[in-house]
Amino acid sequence: MLNFPCEELKAIDGLWVKYSNERFGFSVQKQIYVECGAKLDGKYPGDAIWEEFGDRVGWRKGGKWLNYDELNPSLSSPKGIFPRWGFFARSQRRAGGGGGEAFGSLLSHKDL
Repeated sequence: MLNFPCEELKAIDGLWVKYSNERFGFSVQKQIYVECGAKLDGKYPGDAIWEEFGDRVGWRKGGKWLNYDELNPSLSSPKGIFPRWGFFARSQRRAGGGGGEAFGSLLSHKDL
């Protein structure tokens, strides 16, 4: 993830940010991730930080991880709820909320 092509990542993020009125996008998620106490070192931040991030962006409710189809795709959704790639959703279901390491690597990208 740290080696994902810079221009493509910036373009994808820019589209999310622009068309969501700065509510969604990797850079939005990165800010929330850091506010939760995560370090941008590409490592799993630990369960407490990952769960707080999930709570803040709306990926968890009542202490449980939501499936992708349970998310509400609207501008009234929590800030940072999207994008949520299927990879992370599948990882979370398999690991009871895991997937944070791969996602943390993406958010640690220098160009976000």
